[in-house]
Amino acid sequence: MLEVRGLEVGYGELTILRDVSLNVREGELVAIVGANGSGKTTLLRTIAGLIQPRKGEIVYEGKRIEVLPPHDRAELGIVYIPEGRRPFPYLTVEENLELGGFNTRARGKIRENLEFVYSLFPVLRERRRQLAITLSGGEQQMLAIARGLMAMPKFMMLDEPSLGLAPKITLTVFEVIKRLHEEQKLTVMLAEQNVKYALELADRAYVLETGQIVMEGAGRELLRNEHVKKAYLGI
Repeated sequence: MLEVRGLEVGYGELTILRDVSLNVREGELVAIVGANGSGKTTLLRTIAGLIQPRKGEIVYEGKRIEVLPPHDRAELGIVYIPEGRRPFPYLTVEENLELGGFNTRARGKIRENLEFVYSLFPVLRERRRQLAITLSGGEQQMLAIARGLMAMPKFMMLDEPSLGLAPKITLTVFEVIKRLHEEQKLTVMLAEQNVKYALELADRAYVLETGQIVMEGAGRELLRNEHVKKAYLGI
């Protein structure tokens, strides 16, 4: 579904990603793991079209998209859920969700999709008339994921969905991601500092260090890798 070839990305004279190549097959859940500052967010933002690469190609469903603006990539079914939640704070929960469904793919199915995301996150149904700013951090993360799902994604990228969440809420969020992958067959790219959670969930994973892919493999195989255990799991 997605192939990244020889990607180089930077800001001014600073290079963040160097010769990054990876692929995601349809129906896979692929994790991008690494320490803070390794380039995970930059990679996802580049795929989403928010940053233009200096070099390299991004191929989605057989077509090069690195020159397309973000809204055109969204119309192709690419949805990016950034770190930090970022709801529209003074709109209600339901208004936030409705805004997520205004692309041409999803516009005619807003009520149907609302029922779907409320079934995944029942607390959002309870809070649907509240302003987003009044939600807890965990509820805002649920809202961010639900708003992305309102766009009916074919390929969904999540950036640090566990960031700042209590362990119980983190488990809830990862359980929903697992359900979307297994039951809805949604193709997912997950960038995550919580290496244990991400690798347990992922079909395959890439380890990103200082802007370069240094390792790839099945998620549970990487969990047993000595470098990964020492560098990221403290074992």
